[in-house]
Amino acid sequence: MYKKGTGESLLKFINQTRIDEAERLLSEGVSVVEAAERAGFRDSSTFIRIFKKYTGVTPGQLKNGR
Repeated sequence: MYKKGTGESLLKFINQTRIDEAERLLSEGVSVVEAAERAGFRDSSTFIRIFKKYTGVTPGQLKNGR
C-alpha cells in the first residue's frame, strides 16, 4: 500500500531516513560505527554499503570532507 501511495518502496524510504540521520551524526563528529548504530543499522558493513549506494560516497569520505 505504501508503494501505491508514494511511488517508492517502504524500504527505500526507511533507508533514506536512516541515511539522513547518519549524515547529520557524521557532520557532528560521531564515529562511523556509532552513526551506523544510532541510525538503526545492524552492522557497519551494511551501513557503509547502503550509505554509498544512496550518497555516492562512503561515510568516511563524507566525514573527512571529500
